[in-house]
Amino acid sequence: MGDAAGLVNGTQGVNLAMWSGYYAAQAAIQAKRNRDYSVRQLSLYRTLLDESFVMQDLRANARAASFQSKIPYAFDLYTRMANEAAYHAVKAYPMPKGARRKFIIHKLLSMQPLPRIIRDAWEGFKVIW
Repeated sequence: MGDAAGLVNGTQGVNLAMWSGYYAAQAAIQAKRNRDYSVRQLSLYRTLLDESFVMQDLRANARAASFQSKIPYAFDLYTRMANEAAYHAVKAYPMPKGARRKFIIHKLLSMQPLPRIIRDAWEGFKVIW
């Protein structure tokens, strides 16, 4: 049920789908106790979802899906760039820190040009703002 509702995705993982299933089970248990499987009774599922963090998180991250569509490489590329920067920042190099910083910046800009980084960062900022 959670996957069909789009609750399994790259930004939230499976946690929303699992909690959705939990709330569906709670609604089903209540319907069985009451021996009432009407739409009205089963609407408890929607009420539980609306009152939970599931719908709050979905609303808060509604623009994340469009960000992923617009910039599909974002999570992969920028994670690799962060890893690359961290690796070179802690690796022992026989060079001064200033030269190492320039080396790291050059390495990162070879992975993605600065104008694209700025544009992608702006799109990301708009999602979280």
